[in-house]
Amino acid sequence: MYSGQHRFDLLPGTKPVMRPKKPLSVESNAHGIKVKIDAYGDAQADQLVTAAATKIAKSFGHSHVAVIDAIKAEITKDQVSTLEPAPTIHYELQLVTGRSQQSMAKAALVLWARLVGNDQVLSPRYDRIRNYMIDGDTQHGKHALTKLDGNSIDPSFAK
Repeated sequence: MYSGQHRFDLLPGTKPVMRPKKPLSVESNAHGIKVKIDAYGDAQADQLVTAAATKIAKSFGHSHVAVIDAIKAEITKDQVSTLEPAPTIHYELQLVTGRSQQSMAKAALVLWARLVGNDQVLSPRYDRIRNYMIDGDTQHGKHALTKLDGNSIDPSFAK
């Protein structure tokens, strides 16, 4: 998901977090190896440390688990952590307006049809609600479609 020039991931619970441009960077030079990791939390950081250690080990021709573990220990020994807050995203979703109301009316009528049968729901008594579902037409005002209904519900339906 993008917001302007920033890319976000949605974590469980639809929590937006800014995605780092490059979560793992391993650079070698004459002074040594520099590892930079941008992670959402400890679990992801640990995965990226393992990936960095594996990458470094392979660059020296090693792939044994003991070598990778030793490199991981060296990476985490001098680790420096910083916390960067992600920008807040505000988004409003309005329900019970326009098409969402029409959709709710359709769902209610479909459930009612399962209870009383299609023939009754196709009767003229339900013309206004069907017209509203199709084209949003409320000829008699916004609340004209809401009325108390005297129909009884068959107790066997609840089972």
